[in-house]
Amino acid sequence: MKRQKAPTVDISSSAEALGLPFSEEDRKATPTVVRHFIIEDEKTIAKLSERVEKLERRIEELLNRDSSNSDQPPSSDGPYRKPGASKEKGKKPQRKKGHPGAKQQLLEPTEEHHIYPEQCKCGCCEFEGIQRYYTHQHIELPAIPLEVSHFHFFRGKCCSCGSEEKGYVPSEYQVGYGPRLSALIIEPCGDSGK
Repeated sequence: MKRQKAPTVDISSSAEALGLPFSEEDRKATPTVVRHFIIEDEKTIAKLSERVEKLERRIEELLNRDSSNSDQPPSSDGPYRKPGASKEKGKKPQRKKGHPGAKQQLLEPTEEHHIYPEQCKCGCCEFEGIQRYYTHQHIELPAIPLEVSHFHFFRGKCCSCGSEEKGYVPSEYQVGYGPRLSALIIEPCGDSGK
């Protein structure tokens, strides 16, 4: 075994000052070469610990990278990462200055209701200076009347041979539902591939 040259380290400090887990007597009883070796190991462990911390920070930084905080394309983002996940929590999204904002357009009403104040908190029911302050728009599709056709079938005996014959459902009406109703029923299922 090759002997290593003893490094120049101050080994005169007490065991307590060096933060060693044994008494001063044990430290003094330990050979000088072994003390040098332990001190060098402690320095190596400290350097390696610092390096591990730096690498862990770098890994964390790389794991948190996505298209919003790097030059990576959006297609490189993971499939389970929610958009905007890297944004700070608690902040409201803000629109740019000068942006006019969105407002629902008021459509021509088919019916109007005027809603007046009914009673004040104090119990009074008389008001003056009444003016409109807001218009609430409620939109609904009109009821669609169904076109229902009844087919009445008849049967009778043939005057020539006497056999009984019946009327049958015309081929375009055999399903029982017209093409528009069938399309309305099928459309939601068709979009999801079911």
